[in-house]
Amino acid sequence: MKFNSFILFMILICSCSSDNESFDISPQNNLSLTQEAMQKTELHPASNTLNPYDYSGQLFDNLFTDYYASSSLPTSTAHIVARVNAVAESNSQFLTLKTVAYTPTTTAEVNASLANSIGCVEAFTNAANLSVKAKSTLADFINTVVPLCASATEYQTVYDYIITFESATLADAILTFTDKKVILTTSSITRYSTYRQRKKPKKKEDPEWDLITTHVTAGAAGSEFDVCVATSRALATGVAGQN
Repeated sequence: MKFNSFILFMILICSCSSDNESFDISPQNNLSLTQEAMQKTELHPASNTLNPYDYSGQLFDNLFTDYYASSSLPTSTAHIVARVNAVAESNSQFLTLKTVAYTPTTTAEVNASLANSIGCVEAFTNAANLSVKAKSTLADFINTVVPLCASATEYQTVYDYIITFESATLADAILTFTDKKVILTTSSITRYSTYRQRKKPKKKEDPEWDLITTHVTAGAAGSEFDVCVATSRALATGVAGQN
């Protein structure tokens, strides 16, 4: 499975997971505590403190680290999903952010994302509870970042594009609160996941384009729920897509 597919699944899971109003963190002090904890730690190379939803990307990064901490990793989709769910439930940041909207990732959800990444993109952009401007903005982001991830020789090129995109999104007076929440959550997780994928060695036979496509799709598919659904489903789909 290729790097482009990895990023495409990531974006789709993130976008869909943030589409539902249940994405709002409850109780609110959970979000404040998480942001405070982030400020006390050394900044991650993929971080953007100007993005108010950057804790989403940091959570993905934490789960990614925890998942690959073991020297013995599963290869079947069912066992990958089980490990991701177990890792998530043992992560303190994940437990702090988890809401009543959270449901564990299932093998069926991962297989569905892997089977039809492009269909997931189209379905989300057509059905998402976003303004017309937001759908267009998110589609432009996906259509730009996926090929950029494949062609850029340095992560900094991808990072610079994403933070510039985030600044423009924050300044856009037409986008609603929900629009910005969905878009900025998506861009945050994409920023961190792209960094991690570039640091993790790929199989020699893995062409770049398909891996990005796979991950972006998984990202949007989970966003209709909450940040914990988005990050755990994105990680499970991304890992499964590389096996």
